[in-house]
Amino acid sequence: FNYMNEIILNNERINFYPGGGKDSLWDIIRLYLSWGQNFIVILDGDVGGIKSKNSYKKELNPFLDDKVYTLKDIFEFGYCLEDLITDEDKKVIILSRHTPESYNSISNSKGKVKELLNWTLNLLAFDKEYIELSEQTKNNFRALMSFITSKIR
Repeated sequence: FNYMNEIILNNERINFYPGGGKDSLWDIIRLYLSWGQNFIVILDGDVGGIKSKNSYKKELNPFLDDKVYTLKDIFEFGYCLEDLITDEDKKVIILSRHTPESYNSISNSKGKVKELLNWTLNLLAFDKEYIELSEQTKNNFRALMSFITSKIR
């Protein structure tokens, strides 16, 4: 999120808390609620993300009525976060820091591509290195950041 928001889109900083998975946010949600912080949770729009959203809202209703969303709520498709990046852009991102052989050796495994993509995005964000991405990827993240901004401000 930070890389796409600040480096690619050149937007104002938003404080993101990187979750450790769809069901691992209980403590941070409770902490932010107890602090009275304005926050939202964005989960993947797949079956697991939708299930987690419903669990969080059921357990902490009504406090999370307008705080937990899935990418399906935003885009009306069952996207996972990495689906917002085109396949060609995933390759461009990975090849910015890894050899073609490295990419080719994992390109048939969605899980391994996701893992290397996340690692590479972290490296690019750390170095604040801009790489050119497609308008489709940028537009997906523009829409996501616009949604987030509308909910937290």
